[in-house]
Amino acid sequence: MKPFRVEVPDEVLSDLQARLQRTRWVDDFANEDWQYGTNTAYLKELVA
Repeated sequence: MKPFRVEVPDEVLSDLQARLQRTRWVDDFANEDWQYGTNTAYLKELVA
């Protein structure tokens, strides 16, 4: 396996952070078991 480096410009990361902060979260009605896709509580924690 070869080592590699991921380089992302700061402006791209800043833009991503701003977009994630503006996310409008939907209500996660009865989805504790992930039957209807990603659990919103988990996704919010991941984004934070």
